Amino acid sequence: MNLLKKNAPFNWNDRCAQSFEELKKRLTSAPILALPSGDGGYVVYTDASRRGLGCVLMQHGKVIAYASRQLRSHEMNYPTHDLELAAIVKAEHQASVGKLHPLSIPEWKWEKITMDFIIGLRRTFRKLDAIWVIVDRLTKSANFLPIRQNDSLDKLAELYVSEIVRLHGIPTTIVSDRDP
Repeated sequence: MNLLKKNAPFNWNDRCAQSFEELKKRLTSAPILALPSGDGGYVVYTDASRRGLGCVLMQHGKVIAYASRQLRSHEMNYPTHDLELAAIVKAEHQASVGKLHPLSIPEWKWEKITMDFIIGLRRTFRKLDAIWVIVDRLTKSANFLPIRQNDSLDKLAELYVSEIVRLHGIPTTIVSDRDP
């Protein structure tokens, strides 16, 4: 079926509807992107068409990152082989992921924060066994919130709003090392 041709018939059947629903499900369910792990290699898939270049970085069969761009007007005249090479160059020149990104210097206190958890502590009489550490990246001042290691996300969100947002407002960025 080629819908790009003039007066092409558009036939929507059960198979099309099922494929469309599966595509919606996969694009809207987590995780779309996976975090890279330290073990195993990476695979880069590239593709070029008469309109653009694209590449996908994968590890263990999971997508780590995507990149694409439209062709510039002069590139539209390139042969296919050159466009495929340009897609590889595009993939090679993407910004690094993870630890290699430099963090910008904040301009205002509590605008950009980092957070981490200290776990495995001895349980208190209130059954608290972890500390949530939230640090302002500009002033390096920190808030230490005692929590339970198994507190729900809803509980942590309530605590965050009542203790951090109440005192400092909503930050523009939050950086975490994403410990398991």
